[in-house]
Amino acid sequence: MKDELKGIDFDKYMPLEAAKFYAEFNDANDFYEKGPSFTESNQVTSEIAQGLKQDLFQQVDAVVNKAQPYKAVLRFAHAEIIIPLATSLDLHNMMQPLPLRQTYNYSTSAWRGEVVSPMAANVQWDIYQNNQGSTLVKMLYNEKETLFKPACNYARYTPTSFYYDYIKLKQCYQMQ
Repeated sequence: MKDELKGIDFDKYMPLEAAKFYAEFNDANDFYEKGPSFTESNQVTSEIAQGLKQDLFQQVDAVVNKAQPYKAVLRFAHAEIIIPLATSLDLHNMMQPLPLRQTYNYSTSAWRGEVVSPMAANVQWDIYQNNQGSTLVKMLYNEKETLFKPACNYARYTPTSFYYDYIKLKQCYQMQ
């Protein structure tokens, strides 16, 4: 940011220690409010994104059934839905809720809001289909190839692939 502001130093307005405090506070708040939250919450935060997750799968279903008239389907959202969607998809293997008696701790948790939903966060599913009708899906999360949740590894096209067999992926996420 200093480069963009031609050397203006924000340290006098937001000292490094204060910035760290607010980053930790914001991550804890987002963890409980939008992210994995606590086990006893019954996944209420990820339920917020259930409709969007279902729509992602329905859009791929339309491609599989040759009923999708569009080359791209775009949705725009803020962190308030991106974080619950990432939680619902169990991305980055850091979406596990905590027991009610255990408090989110910045120093021991891998969960970071800046990773889950940085400025201009995005989720992209690329769909590939051969002439025989086999469909593969690859996800890009924040412009990077990203694996679906570890429980879906059996759906990967090869053990090291970012491509997933769509039918198996759909089963893994228990989508009808």
